[in-house]
Amino acid sequence: MKAKTATFDLTVNGTTISVIATPYQTATSEKRYRVSINGSPVHIFALNQNLQRFTDIDRGVLSSEIPEPFEKAIGEELYSIAA
Repeated sequence: MKAKTATFDLTVNGTTISVIATPYQTATSEKRYRVSINGSPVHIFALNQNLQRFTDIDRGVLSSEIPEPFEKAIGEELYSIAA
């Protein structure tokens, strides 16, 4: 069964972003999302139990950093989708 990709727009501090998020499971059955923002390269979001939302774990050299307000809004939206 193919994972269902979610597409949504978020407005944070007056700026609207378009998000495409595709869920997948790791070998240990952990749910993660491949997330593209405004057509950006993919970021990987994983559930952070302490924050009760998904967070960007893809902070490698090739990945651009997502501003914290956008990361938080995306993570909260993913958390509500996953519930």
